[in-house]
Amino acid sequence: MEKRAETLKAMHEAGLFLVPCTDDPPMFGTDIGTTYVTMARILSLSVEDVAALSLRTLEASWLSDAEKVAMKKEFQAEILSLGALKA
Repeated sequence: MEKRAETLKAMHEAGLFLVPCTDDPPMFGTDIGTTYVTMARILSLSVEDVAALSLRTLEASWLSDAEKVAMKKEFQAEILSLGALKA
C-alpha cells in the first residue's frame, strides 16, 4: 500500500475526523466522486459507512446550524432514495 493510503488508514483507525474534499479538482486531478471511491476502497468502507461519512462532513462545514440541519435532511432523503440506508 502506498504511503498516503497507509497514512489515511492510520488516521481512520485512530478515530480522526476525515472529510473527503476536492478544493481544486483540476490541480489535484480528481473529483469528489473519485475521492469518495478512493477513500472507501482504502478504508474498506461499506455503503452505509460512506453514507454516514457524507452526513458527517456537514459538521465540518462553515454552514450555520440551521443550514446544516436542512442540508442533512436533504442528504438523508437522497441517500434513502438511492437505497444506501434503511429508513
